[in-house]
Amino acid sequence: MTSIETPYHFLPYISVQYDWQLAYKQDTDNFWISYKNELKSTIHGSVSTRKLNDKLIFEPNKPEFKLSSDSDDKNVIQVSYNGSNKMSIYSTDRIYKVLGGKKRITSMGVSNLGELGVYGSSDGTLEVFETSDGQVRRKLDGHVGDVDLAMFFPSGKVLLSGAGDGRLKVWDALEGTCAVTLMGHGGGITSAGLIDKGRNLISTSRDGSARLWDLPTSSTIATLTKLPRPINQCYVADGLLNGAQSNQEKKDQREFGTDGKAVILASEEGFLQIIDVVGKSVITQLSLSEQQSKSAFNACTVHRNYIIGGDHDGNIHLWDKNNYNTPLTRLQFTNSPIHQIVNSPNNPNCIWVTSGDGYVFQVNLDTFQIQTSLTGIDTDVVTSFNVVNDQIFTTSRDSFIRCYKSIQ
Repeated sequence: MTSIETPYHFLPYISVQYDWQLAYKQDTDNFWISYKNELKSTIHGSVSTRKLNDKLIFEPNKPEFKLSSDSDDKNVIQVSYNGSNKMSIYSTDRIYKVLGGKKRITSMGVSNLGELGVYGSSDGTLEVFETSDGQVRRKLDGHVGDVDLAMFFPSGKVLLSGAGDGRLKVWDALEGTCAVTLMGHGGGITSAGLIDKGRNLISTSRDGSARLWDLPTSSTIATLTKLPRPINQCYVADGLLNGAQSNQEKKDQREFGTDGKAVILASEEGFLQIIDVVGKSVITQLSLSEQQSKSAFNACTVHRNYIIGGDHDGNIHLWDKNNYNTPLTRLQFTNSPIHQIVNSPNNPNCIWVTSGDGYVFQVNLDTFQIQTSLTGIDTDVVTSFNVVNDQIFTTSRDSFIRCYKSIQ
């Protein structure tokens, strides 16, 4: 742990009422708006709307707020405060109510082409659906407890699930049959990362372990680490060995595509652990400065030259992936937990970040500014986030899948 204080940046942002787009259905309406420039400082306002030649006119009660819309796309508005902090705010393009509205969606994944999705629920089942209309194609039954992992393999025809029963299952997404069940974890599954096309994969669990698996033999190749507390997420990446040579003697004959691979683990203990997959050894452990209280890490990723971790207190920590000594900076827009950090496919300088109080923001890492917001979730935790091309799919602790399109 370093004694050097990490630079801190608060990310100012504008937020609006989660269902603001209903104004298009009324001749006149109003919704709230706010500007947050510090963690404990918020400026509140309201916006009245009226129709003029089928165009929506925004009239904020405070002149500092500016709003405008594109007449061709009623799902997005442009907002600013005092001429700066300009953001695009998107509403949902469509919402699917699933599971009869009686069960919670606990996880969701979308295929690489964006045609199929799969969601897991609190009753141990999964359902494969068409993303275009929400039509369910297959129901998958085989888990006990919350299904906290649901994701597709690169082919888009096979999917992986993991649940509170400590099991991982590989399914034929089209036929709905289970091809492989992986057993060995002593606690619920929290995340998984595929290696190349997925013959090998890494999973993490509430039992504090990360396991490397071989799918053809349904066997554990190695337990990569065993920590006292849960591992909340993993991310498999290249380019993190920093010139170090893996111990090839540790490589198992069942491994394919593991050379040069490392896995980042977001630990409940308050650090990121990076492991050489072939060498089965810890490369480094990324901790916070002594001035900052330790908080559980929930999310991690690699973006360009950054290793990024999100913690339970709303902090987004950035390390130089070529120099692990100290975090480069700490970003924050909330004190609620950060749940997902995902690279933006359309903006190479941006990441998507979701939080426990319902925010979904696109953050520009060159300017340290929030440039895009997705509305629709009302102050509740974002349980899953999937971005495919210009479409985004989110879920919360309810029975709705929220779909957004034409996201820039």
